[in-house]
Amino acid sequence: MVFWKSHTKSILESPTGFPSEYDPTVTDFLHAHFRIHPDVVYHPSFKDDDIILTVRDTEKLVGCIRYRCIDIKKQIHLVDCFCIHPEWRGKGVGDYLLHDLHHRMKDKPYAIFLKEGAPLPIPSYYTSMYVYRHILKQTVSNVSDISISLAYQLMEIYQQFRPFFKIARPSSNQQWLLYKNEHHNILACVQDTYQTLHGKKMGWITAWIESPGITDTIREDASYQLSQVNEFDMIWMDWNWTTKYLTNDTWTIDGPFHWYTYQWTPELSIDRSYCFIH
Repeated sequence: MVFWKSHTKSILESPTGFPSEYDPTVTDFLHAHFRIHPDVVYHPSFKDDDIILTVRDTEKLVGCIRYRCIDIKKQIHLVDCFCIHPEWRGKGVGDYLLHDLHHRMKDKPYAIFLKEGAPLPIPSYYTSMYVYRHILKQTVSNVSDISISLAYQLMEIYQQFRPFFKIARPSSNQQWLLYKNEHHNILACVQDTYQTLHGKKMGWITAWIESPGITDTIREDASYQLSQVNEFDMIWMDWNWTTKYLTNDTWTIDGPFHWYTYQWTPELSIDRSYCFIH
């Protein structure tokens, strides 16, 4: 993938014959083609400062990619919404978009690329598996809602004693939950995936911050209870936050995901606790 190679490499020619362009109107294209499951429908949400590159052939949009800020203070960006029309996959469109984005954004180099499925032929910063479950809407006893401001205050306190990887900024797409079981605590954030499966709304847990000494038994109970208290029908999360070995039928494996960093290396390695708010 040329996105991680030296910016001195020459610019690629568009395989369609049409150069890339800034275009925020890609909702219908992503709705039709951005999916890893044939029944999943993506309902994208964009911000005014998102940078969206597209490429067309003579008649239609054939590829897009988004570059957006996810941490204003550190100026870290996320590369996502990377989608190629099925007729143009394997023909260099993806390579061209990544390369063009590289040249356009080389003055803003700090980025994370979240890739699902097969890994790229370069070392990843973090690799794990997604798991998901249908929510039964049962009553739980160890979880409470907390405000966004309190969640960020708690993270600042936790980082003084147990540093963890954190990229986040407050937004309306965050529901913060606190799991308490005797002296064990887990702080978690649930977000909207903007996807539906068979009409069911899908959320995912994007922050999971553990107090010391959490066991697999506590983790299994926490993952079950934390996934119950939200507005969604289904929940996705990192399997490291379940028992990982999935000794029961509560969770279903949905495949691997990988984080790749561009021109920077985070100081903190990831064990289980991290906050990566999309």
